[in-house]
Amino acid sequence: MRGDEPNDHTHTAYDRSCRDELVRFHASAQHVIEAFATTLPRMARYGDRLRQAVSHVAEGEDKMFTGVGC
Repeated sequence: MRGDEPNDHTHTAYDRSCRDELVRFHASAQHVIEAFATTLPRMARYGDRLRQAVSHVAEGEDKMFTGVGC
């Protein structure tokens, strides 16, 4: 959603800002994910999966951000 409107992805600057925000969030959340993995080793795979997804999104693969089941 962009405000009250669904995001039809025609506003590239807005989409870029959303991708940039996700990358910043990932960077700040990394230590939390690593702490979970220390306590629960099975959580480590989620850090890797999130890192891969963020990488795809940062490279412009919008379906990794907006798609279901990616």
